[in-house]
Amino acid sequence: MALVTVPVAVLVTVLVAVLVTVPVAVLVMVLVTVLMTVLVTVLVPVLVTVPVPDPVPVLVPVLVAVLVPVLVPVLMPVLEAVLVTVLVPVLHRNGSRRQF
Repeated sequence: MALVTVPVAVLVTVLVAVLVTVPVAVLVMVLVTVLMTVLVTVLVPVLVTVPVPDPVPVLVPVLVAVLVPVLVPVLMPVLEAVLVTVLVPVLHRNGSRRQF
């Protein structure tokens, strides 16, 4: 059984890719979670306390209660995709200037 030698450059490339990708993914998830939390905690009280005409005071809390659970799972992947498409090229561009 022959030993398969892997060039050091491949190992370094894989290691750098993992070290860059994992923090970016974690950072994106943290940013999206914080953003959605702030959005919900700010928007819900604002929407609930907005003065509405007499016939529809019940609709605003009901709409918020229905739309927030529906929109959050839809918006999180969209925000994540936007952040990844913006952050990854920037990080790769900045990372390519570094010398190891």
